[in-house]
Amino acid sequence: MFDLLGSMWLQFSIYIVQSIFGWLFIGDFDMAQIPIEQRAIVPQTIFDVENYYKSPSPTRRLAWPTNEIYLKILEDAKARGIGYPWFRLISGYRDLATQQRLWDRHPTKDRSVIAPPGRSSHHTGHTMDLFVGAKGGYSPTSSASENVSHMRSQREYQIFKNEIAPKYGLWELSSEPWHWECDRECRKTYLMSEYQIPESLAQSIVTEQVHIPNGDLVAFIEEHGVTRVANDPQKEGLGGFGKVLVGTAIVSVVSYLLYTVLEEA
Repeated sequence: MFDLLGSMWLQFSIYIVQSIFGWLFIGDFDMAQIPIEQRAIVPQTIFDVENYYKSPSPTRRLAWPTNEIYLKILEDAKARGIGYPWFRLISGYRDLATQQRLWDRHPTKDRSVIAPPGRSSHHTGHTMDLFVGAKGGYSPTSSASENVSHMRSQREYQIFKNEIAPKYGLWELSSEPWHWECDRECRKTYLMSEYQIPESLAQSIVTEQVHIPNGDLVAFIEEHGVTRVANDPQKEGLGGFGKVLVGTAIVSVVSYLLYTVLEEA
């Protein structure tokens, strides 16, 4: 059986293995987050969308093509018998002035729940705060533990998390059930699937190298004679989730081997 030193060595070894394979296969452990360097890029095309507050309250906006994905989310919800207010947009694109107002509104001790101006993924227009329920007496974006637990217990949230969000490759901020991001891979996959365009063009669009006026990709395809292709984005590679599975499997095998060697020592 292990002595104290052997146990400590095993824990240290597993930590090193997890760190190495996490870096190789998973990348940043906050892989669900849009990278900080992309949050300063002002979106080229932004659309007003149907939102939780309804008109004539302040509009809520999303950048293209995340606005299209949002509308498809509502269609998917409707097909499942889920209507307003579920999955309606609470907050989407925020400019620096809006983020500054939110930042100033929070006392210093509460600022752990909000990003400072210039660092919010909402600046990209590809992050959505969606209504996924709220416990009585709490706002739909309250991070109070009892409110978060209530949200996660809701049937509608479970349907969104397990059925709808994976369909589009949306990522959830683990501490905020209402916060969902569509990063570049998410948008690229959507464009390839929805419009049947080559991966190279989709990649150029999401990296802002190619601008689609007014988000009218159909007109762009016709004008430039883009050849449609039969894309199957699911076969393009492992993707984020696949990387997690592979990395986890390798970590498990290496950890077991370390355990066996040290136990026999």
